[in-house]
Amino acid sequence: MSRRPHPLPAVLDAPGGAWTVEVRRGSAADLHAASADSVAGPAVRRVVVQEVDGPALVLGSTQQPQVLRPEVRAAAGAGTGPAVVRRRSGGGLVPLAPGAQLWVDLVVPADDPLWADDPQHLARRCGGWWAAAFLRLGVDPDDVRTATGPPGRARGARDLGRTVCFAGLGPGEVERRTGPGTWWKSVGVSQRRSRHGAVLQCLVPRRWDHDAVVDALDPAVVGPDTVAGLRDALQAGASAGLGDQVDDLLPALLAELGTC
Repeated sequence: MSRRPHPLPAVLDAPGGAWTVEVRRGSAADLHAASADSVAGPAVRRVVVQEVDGPALVLGSTQQPQVLRPEVRAAAGAGTGPAVVRRRSGGGLVPLAPGAQLWVDLVVPADDPLWADDPQHLARRCGGWWAAAFLRLGVDPDDVRTATGPPGRARGARDLGRTVCFAGLGPGEVERRTGPGTWWKSVGVSQRRSRHGAVLQCLVPRRWDHDAVVDALDPAVVGPDTVAGLRDALQAGASAGLGDQVDDLLPALLAELGTC
């Protein structure tokens, strides 16, 4: 993030139990490893703000590096381009860069009152917290909504979302109205679960360079039709980043979590 005008508490009291609040800074690979480790053993209720120190292209858990152009992978290996890493939660490609997004991990232990055995139910609960945070910032309730159904947009972009995360829509992810009849995903949510709990990885773009993301893909692997479809689907996000409003969204989220 470019600035943090609001101090973050070390502990956030809430009726259902206190949240530990912390900030981690490091490479995308190290932060994703730490994220997965948060539920590798006994978990505690936690809010973790993850700040990357360099650009990265983050693959979903089932994606292979070959979906990226050979020159993109070569630049990553040589250290002259964005790093290519894989997260251990599902979904498609996500670009990361310093200051370009708000990345927050929410850790919910399996014995927590907020826990849900159904992953989709827990994701929808998470999306409700983010939607309420937008409302705390004065967003019109008619201009924000949380996905409640199975993955995929109404216009049939489920497969596109498996390639690039923000081209699709899954349970709990939050959309904002960007124009008449036009909605854009403003909060992406992926989840990693263990018997100890779940970590909900939440991403809010500050700015969005959709062309750079699509240009990194190899049409010979993902298919030219998919590339064209992605470019069309992501066009709506070209100016949909939240900009400096992201700086106020985090404290609004913390205020909402304080009621849980």
